[in-house]
Amino acid sequence: MFNYFILTVIQPLTAQSGCPGVRKETWPELLGVPARLARETIQKENPRLTNVGNVQNGSPVTQDFRCDRVRLFINILDIVVQVPRVGLKVTWPELVGVPAKFARETIQKENSRLTIVPSVLSSSPVTADFSCNRVRLFVNVLDIVVQVPQIGVTKSSWPELLGVPAKLAREIIQKENPKLTKVLNVPNGSIVTADFRCDRVRLYVNILDFTVRTPSIG
Repeated sequence: MFNYFILTVIQPLTAQSGCPGVRKETWPELLGVPARLARETIQKENPRLTNVGNVQNGSPVTQDFRCDRVRLFINILDIVVQVPRVGLKVTWPELVGVPAKFARETIQKENSRLTIVPSVLSSSPVTADFSCNRVRLFVNVLDIVVQVPQIGVTKSSWPELLGVPAKLAREIIQKENPKLTKVLNVPNGSIVTADFRCDRVRLYVNILDFTVRTPSIG
């Protein structure tokens, strides 16, 4: 029993994107390489990514999240100029420590649907609702970003719930955010839809009904 439990907790650490079967979600090492080589590399590492398409840098794109898609943003020479990633970018860890004005410009350039990007003094109370068009910039008195900006709420994932019973995980998540009305049990390894929903958290569970992957909104 003990060995099985440890295995189920460690397993999800290889899958960060929340997409079944996707073990790697970004490829910073492919910046500056030809798109053809980038595509071959990505699909060799993960055959489930069947939709790896070229996009001219600066072109408008849809903002939906797809677990089978990586967009290759390229210049006129067909060279990759943005870090390829699965789906859509929802967090900006690289913006911690930069001025809020620059962070806001960067976020809205990368995702034009994010129309609400307010500065919030760190430790200030905020509402717990999830909004798909909002990123809060938590700043210090110098207007410097001090927390990782992310879409929606202050909290969108629950790593502390790994290994706990699904029933308890559901109660904690819905207590922290009552707008998450769809907190569903999913047997780990099951095929799921690739759509992104602001009101949903999937609880990937083992046969004992313990959570084995980090619950996250989507």
